[in-house]
Amino acid sequence: MRCPLAPEFRNLLALRADAPRLFDSALHALIREDQRLAQGEVGALDHDPLCSCQDVDSFKVTAVEVTSQGKGQAKATVRFVNGGQSVQIGLLLTQKAGQWRISDVQEPAVPSIKSFLTKSIAEAHALSGGKSAP
Repeated sequence: MRCPLAPEFRNLLALRADAPRLFDSALHALIREDQRLAQGEVGALDHDPLCSCQDVDSFKVTAVEVTSQGKGQAKATVRFVNGGQSVQIGLLLTQKAGQWRISDVQEPAVPSIKSFLTKSIAEAHALSGGKSAP
């Protein structure tokens, strides 16, 4: 079964209508810029960061622990099993106007999706001669 968070590999959650309700504006903009730079192909972010996967197979959340990181900030540690593999990700959350949004995702192979995308986008802009959004 394909990941319900990203039903098409090239159409990550960031491009779906519900993405602004999940990600803060900064992370959402980075994901969208990565996709724009990919020009219809798979971008630097080649998987769905919320399941740390491309496909879901017998996905089951086993634990969620939320800890305060200060005023308007929290971290959710999410443990789940996908395809028989145990995975743990961290969701850094920020509160704005009373709503919580994901401001970064920490995965086993990528400690910060935000840093990863910032670097990848900067490298892509440097290779293209600094051209940015049309």
